[in-house]
Amino acid sequence: MRYREAVVRTLARARFLRSADVALSSEMTECEWGGGMTRWARERNAGLALCIVVGLVSYAAWWFTRGSLSISPLLWALVAGIAIGNLTRIRSQIESGARFSSTAVLKVAVASLGLVVSASAWWQLGWLGVSVVLLNMLISITAGLILCSLVFRLGTKQSVLITVGTAICGASAIAAVAPSIEAESKETGLALAVVTLFGLSTMLLFPALYSMTPLGTWLGSNPAAFGLWSGTGIHETAQVVASASQVEGALDMAMLAKSIRIFMIGPVVLLAALYVRSQKAMASAGSRRIAIPWFSVAFVLLTFVHTGLAAGFGESWAFTSSRILKPLISFALTVAFAGIGLRIRLRDLVGVGARAFVGGLLVALVASGSALVLTKVLWLALSR
Repeated sequence: MRYREAVVRTLARARFLRSADVALSSEMTECEWGGGMTRWARERNAGLALCIVVGLVSYAAWWFTRGSLSISPLLWALVAGIAIGNLTRIRSQIESGARFSSTAVLKVAVASLGLVVSASAWWQLGWLGVSVVLLNMLISITAGLILCSLVFRLGTKQSVLITVGTAICGASAIAAVAPSIEAESKETGLALAVVTLFGLSTMLLFPALYSMTPLGTWLGSNPAAFGLWSGTGIHETAQVVASASQVEGALDMAMLAKSIRIFMIGPVVLLAALYVRSQKAMASAGSRRIAIPWFSVAFVLLTFVHTGLAAGFGESWAFTSSRILKPLISFALTVAFAGIGLRIRLRDLVGVGARAFVGGLLVALVASGSALVLTKVLWLALSR
């Protein structure tokens, strides 16, 4: 009976039944109940199939342009989903599947990311390097929440998404945090657009500033210092690779620093959920039960599973992780972001867009600037 009640209320929320109360009463026939189930499954499958198609096209677009454009497949899928959802009249027919993709598929994909993230970067980078990364994350998150929430008056969820996207790992961090704080699709989409724009900007500016200005000399013309700065201050992994590859000898350090930030996705998801719920509790002057996002816990646990498998199976697991699991997980995230895009209404973004972009710009400047200063005054000064 409990199972039927849960299913019926889900169908009622999706408007496939007259109401949950009527459905649970004797007025509802078994035929009507079964018909609602069939319709819900059919429309969910149709929406999910569309998300998969958009994901395939987006992944192909990223694959063929990856040498010239550092735009993640997640952004391709988001833009394509927004276009389809706003330029066609199929939104009502695919809503159920788009919701499933942007919630259930997203959570499973985020948890699975732990299988391609190693905990070994903590000791490979050394305590000074780890200190630079963690301090910069703390500064960026604190400044981001203050700027976005208090100065630009963005909503709590919007502020959190822009902040963690900048401080942690771009689209992947946004994808991980959004379901844990129950963010709306428009908030997720806007945060992804903002973080991607300024991530691309830092990707281009960092090597130019290092090579063409006195900044390189200020960093001691040290490629490892540039790598630490890039890995700590640039948003996306692909952007870090593109930037650090411009300076010979910088890539290894950049990827170690970036790995620490990726590893922190799990803990930050947990903290973001606690923060948003505490803000809600304060606003309502009441207490709320704190629900721990299961997928963030799974992410952290799977990083240690990955580390153990890497130690036990060496190159065979490295091949499986990087060549098989990583593309599959990336594709699952792309499918999820297609669902997010399909649920976004462009008119919902009007009004908040300008404030979000200015807030995102300032957070990116803080993250980049503090990463540079910490690299100079902490890592370079104490590692000699």
